[in-house]
Amino acid sequence: GDHRDLHSFPTRRSSDLTPPCVRWNAFWFRRDGIGTEIQPGMVAARMFTEVLDEQIFSVHGSACLVSGLDIAGISVACRIKPLEVCRSAEAIDLHNALVLESRLATLFERGLISFADDGMVKVSSRLATKDAERLGLRTGSRLRVEPTTTMQSYLGYHRANVFIR
Repeated sequence: GDHRDLHSFPTRRSSDLTPPCVRWNAFWFRRDGIGTEIQPGMVAARMFTEVLDEQIFSVHGSACLVSGLDIAGISVACRIKPLEVCRSAEAIDLHNALVLESRLATLFERGLISFADDGMVKVSSRLATKDAERLGLRTGSRLRVEPTTTMQSYLGYHRANVFIR
């Protein structure tokens, strides 16, 4: 895989962080002007999530933001504050997202790991130390990006409402 330093990605204006589609009535309109009718339920949610995931990967790259593992198809885009409790603006906010390899993503979504405002990994008491170490989570493990102020507020939500101490 391509092992680029995260800081080598081009900087983006906040307007570039807008997903390439907007919702209007019952249609998604992509920037190219082509509309797709939204189907109720999971189809619409999946379409929205896939578009947003593409944006997250374009900002953060494809490598796990903890381990640096960059194997095609292994990393996933995780929402810090879960989509089901997000307001509309939070659901599309790219500061509410991390790229994690699938095992760490599962632990994060289930509250077995979280992150301090400075990016240090916090491990739940329900995750055995030996298992955390097997996953590469050791003292001093941290995000490979500096959390923004906005991301820190989402991390605070995760620690208070998802993370199991």
